[in-house]
Amino acid sequence: MDVKLYKLDEVGLFKWPDDGATHKMTDIGIDSYGVLYGTSFEYLYTCHPQTVECHLVAKLPSAFNGLTMVPAGLVDPHADVLVGISEEGGWYRLDVEDGELTSTKLGGYGNGYASAGDAYSITGVGTFAAVHKDGSEDNLLVSIDPVTGHVIEDIGPITGYDGIFGLAGWTDKAFAFDKTGAVLLINTNTAEVKLLHDTEISWWGAGVKAKLD
Repeated sequence: MDVKLYKLDEVGLFKWPDDGATHKMTDIGIDSYGVLYGTSFEYLYTCHPQTVECHLVAKLPSAFNGLTMVPAGLVDPHADVLVGISEEGGWYRLDVEDGELTSTKLGGYGNGYASAGDAYSITGVGTFAAVHKDGSEDNLLVSIDPVTGHVIEDIGPITGYDGIFGLAGWTDKAFAFDKTGAVLLINTNTAEVKLLHDTEISWWGAGVKAKLD
């Protein structure tokens, strides 16, 4: 999606390796260099952003419904860090070495919050997530401490939507992708929500670079 014109263009279907896995991409994350990571229910992949050809990286130690890249200087002083988010809102650092993936729990959203399905973190912009919150029928957009995953502030409700499975952003804009096919623009300062597209796609996941070009 063009971040200025909001135009949607299909890249293609994921091309999976022959690994015998259940091939359902639950989310993607992109580092500062443009490397695209994807997570299924079972494995972590890298995928070419133009051809969508995916390569197996490692088996996941547990399931995650959210994935993001936290930029260098926050969790790690020198490198971007891949973070997996569990359904209950756990915030896990994911490291791969020699084909083995280890997850280290850094924290979580906190009591009363659970992952709706995604988060994003951009240098100089902030870290944001779509969450379920006790007592609310709608998903909420919240700001997050990228080091611990703890909710800092409720930005506001995403009124009328409870399946925000994809979230990305750009400067003071969050882009929310709902299971109903809606693509939303949310102002991260005022929490104003605007419908950009009403599609027939059931969205799963979204991604944006950890550093703006």
